[in-house]
Amino acid sequence: MSALTGTRPRTHNSLMKLAVAVRVVGLAMILLGAATTERFHHPEQPSRQPAASQPSMPSADEPHRDIFTGPPHERRQGLYASMTMTNGLPDDVWSESQRGAPPSAPDYAIILMALVAAGTLSLMKTLARALLVVILVGLMLSATARADAGQTAPSCSYLHTARPDSAYAFTQASLIALSYAKSAGLEAEAFEAERKAESNPQTLLIAMMRHTKTASESYACAEMVLEPYKKSTDQKMIAPTADWASRIYRQHIKLNDQFLDLLRNLPDLANQPAKRADTISTIEVERGKLGNDLIKATTLTLLGLVDQSKTGKDGTLQTLVITRAERKELLDRLSRTFPKVKEQADKAGTSDLMFMAGLYYQFLTKPYRSADE
Repeated sequence: MSALTGTRPRTHNSLMKLAVAVRVVGLAMILLGAATTERFHHPEQPSRQPAASQPSMPSADEPHRDIFTGPPHERRQGLYASMTMTNGLPDDVWSESQRGAPPSAPDYAIILMALVAAGTLSLMKTLARALLVVILVGLMLSATARADAGQTAPSCSYLHTARPDSAYAFTQASLIALSYAKSAGLEAEAFEAERKAESNPQTLLIAMMRHTKTASESYACAEMVLEPYKKSTDQKMIAPTADWASRIYRQHIKLNDQFLDLLRNLPDLANQPAKRADTISTIEVERGKLGNDLIKATTLTLLGLVDQSKTGKDGTLQTLVITRAERKELLDRLSRTFPKVKEQADKAGTSDLMFMAGLYYQFLTKPYRSADE
């Protein structure tokens, strides 16, 4: 990866710069301590007398030049005198300012403080660069991980609080998953509407791929809502049914992936109509099997609502484990997702999804006793 992104060399260079900056700051601190010690053990010597021959006075016509160390508001006479003031000074004073005593310990301290400040600024810049490199590396690794995963997590709209050991909550989740399956089926209808209004082959190909990917996301949401129930302590009904239904929705996604591969390879299969037909027919057959399996999983989900410990006078099971309010909520949810379930569930040629919705409707409207009756 480093050969492509260059992240490792940049990280190494940043660390080297960080080490150099730390050494500079350390050396500056040592010199500061030495200068302070020199100040206390060696008091300043009196300045030397000016020599017999004095340097020539600077011309008043020379340009204004300030030579000093420190901020503009802090002119330090002990270091260098301002050359703009020399014309107004006596000769001996000007000479002394030019040939004064060597810098004292406080002067060294000022210089070393400037070095420390510069080293600290360099250290902060190096740390900022290193932090930026670390953040960029993390973002690239995260993006790579998502790319390796094949797809990002689906944006599922329904909110559901999972209660893995509750038959009522599991039935809720199963109905939500069924609504996602309905959304996936609607993508095919949406494509048919586009196909009738569009004649450009490239546009139609893009639309077909887009609807197929959207359908896969809906199936992923259906699988996701059932995932917590695979860990239910009810290993006889809830856990195995949730695992089965999850695998069904996952297989729908795999079939969609096969169809997308077919669409991507259409140019290579242009002269192989038999191979195209074979792939498409296989997908359709497998899709039909998954529909039958989901009908069986729906039946098991509904049987989980029956209280196995209570029987009627004739020995049949007639009581549910859900209350009247919970039963009404399930019916209302079913009606919102499949508003025509009562009229279409028993019609010939109805879709698998509508048939499963009819199973829910018939079961929940049968004269079973609720748990609180």
